[in-house]
Amino acid sequence: MSHMRSMVLLFLACLALGSGTALAQLSGENIGGDFGMKSGSQPPPGAYLTDFIYTYDASKIVGGQGQEINLQSPLRIWANIPLLWVVTDKKLFGANYSYMVGFPIPNLAIEAPRVDLKKSAFGFGDLYVQPINLGWHKKRADIMAWYGFYAPTGGYSPSGGGGVGLGMWSHEVAVGSTFYLNEKKTLHASVLPQLEFHSKKKGSDVKVGDILTIEGGVGKTSKQILDVGMAYYAQWKLTDDSGLALPALVQNRLGKNRNYGLGPEVSLLLPLTKDFSKLLIFDIKYLFETGTKLDTKGQALVVSFTFKLL
Repeated sequence: MSHMRSMVLLFLACLALGSGTALAQLSGENIGGDFGMKSGSQPPPGAYLTDFIYTYDASKIVGGQGQEINLQSPLRIWANIPLLWVVTDKKLFGANYSYMVGFPIPNLAIEAPRVDLKKSAFGFGDLYVQPINLGWHKKRADIMAWYGFYAPTGGYSPSGGGGVGLGMWSHEVAVGSTFYLNEKKTLHASVLPQLEFHSKKKGSDVKVGDILTIEGGVGKTSKQILDVGMAYYAQWKLTDDSGLALPALVQNRLGKNRNYGLGPEVSLLLPLTKDFSKLLIFDIKYLFETGTKLDTKGQALVVSFTFKLL
């Protein structure tokens, strides 16, 4: 019971109000904002090494009735995520088969409502693997589908005593598309829904509810190397968290948490060889959160560098 009491106290401390209390909900693994423009497109065959740098700043938490709570100390989450994506020529159901693996290195444990407020040292988080990723390329649209999972490789303590993992297996399925709005494919819009569901957390009966995240963007391509547009994401909790042994936290009369993000994005492709067999892609987006409920409200800066190795 000691670890349960610690979790409950942490949740209530996160969302304490001068005139009452708003209730926290658990977060999943998927970070809104990592995908943007052309989120439904698989790249051409090759091996791609990407380094994501994610920074999230928040100074407020929004309660279930829209009330904003100022945090005594602003939150800053930072993560570096090296990722290897290998796209092959092998066909499966008419699509190119690919696979992916990512090694997140965060500075905070993402717990509730968005983070564990107890700071912890940098370390390897929960390993991300996509054993199957399929990409189709049509005349006016790309389609991409995948199954992925997060393995609980990061440090985790049920009592909330540190670590940068979430202590659970998370599974993810996604199907998305990039639509080209003209024949030259210079105008595009994309949508990528992702459904995430979870096992119980290590050492407890706590289970995070299912989460739906939709990401994408709209943009314009210039000279085949520059994309400028807007990125967006929306994230909703679909089912209740369970196993907390506290009905008010599980069956929240105020509803389930949600968050929306919107902001500019720029992507630049720099060929390193004349035939584009090796290249560098630089991408940056800045997302402002809005429509928040039972979650932190802030801004996210996402920067990535992608090298095509082969």
